[in-house]
Amino acid sequence: MRFLLLLLTIATNAGAAAQNPAPPVAAQPAATPHPLIKEADGLVAEGKLADALAVYRKALAADPKLVEAHLGAGRTLDLTGQYAEARRHFATAIEVAPPGVKVQALNAMAVSYAFESKATEAASYYEKVISERMAQANPSSAAGTANAIARVYLEAGDPASAEKWYRTGYDTSKQIKDLTPAQAQLWELRWLNAQARIAARRGDAAPARTHAAAMKTLLDQGQNEPERPQYQYVLGYVALEAGDYDAAIADLEKGNLNDSFVLGLIARAYEKKGNAAKATEYYRKVMAAAGHSINTAFAQQWARKFLKP
Repeated sequence: MRFLLLLLTIATNAGAAAQNPAPPVAAQPAATPHPLIKEADGLVAEGKLADALAVYRKALAADPKLVEAHLGAGRTLDLTGQYAEARRHFATAIEVAPPGVKVQALNAMAVSYAFESKATEAASYYEKVISERMAQANPSSAAGTANAIARVYLEAGDPASAEKWYRTGYDTSKQIKDLTPAQAQLWELRWLNAQARIAARRGDAAPARTHAAAMKTLLDQGQNEPERPQYQYVLGYVALEAGDYDAAIADLEKGNLNDSFVLGLIARAYEKKGNAAKATEYYRKVMAAAGHSINTAFAQQWARKFLKP
């Protein structure tokens, strides 16, 4: 609680100096990609995780402090279920990364803990990211990271902690300077989205649907139409938690089918319906996901449990 109060105090002081959406630190020219890292990243994109890991290890054999190789190896190990080894790579990356890259390593470590629903551990690394962002007078990124903490807590089964952190993210977003009406509305949509899912996880279907309806009202104003798939995702999430599996599938299929979490929710709905063949089909799509994210972390947990030999 002390940390939350500190965050909001810093956000208030930082708001006047923060700019949106431009980051507070000028972007550096992109470095030429290391040839082995480029090769390994390509293999990951093709789903050839074992081959990619071998190339990352080759790069580390040549340069044990190559941050990009530690990050790539760690992400690949998480995607193959080797979490402890992944975290050793992330720990090294955090230790040796230059200031401009350290946040990336901290985020990766947090996501790694999400793969095992270890919300408290994930939050401890995300909080370091928030401190970095607020020191840079970047409340927008800090608010997004608070939402990431909330997301991990929610999917790990702790809606009370999720609500606390989602509110922190929402309150911090109020400190972002010069938001356009569309950007301000986007943060309102995110808050409604969060409240709907929290209510759904608590078994409160009626308020969950009320929050979802409020999302639709805002979306129908036309300022954030690209967020429409998020509305379908929320409808599907609420229906799934309420036990209406057919409605969940119908709504989720109107969402972003490139999102591993949406695919995982569809798989869960089919699993709960008793349709093992369709559940298997969607869980296999989840396992083919190459993104190292909270979405993939939780969806692959469900997939591994269902598809285990």
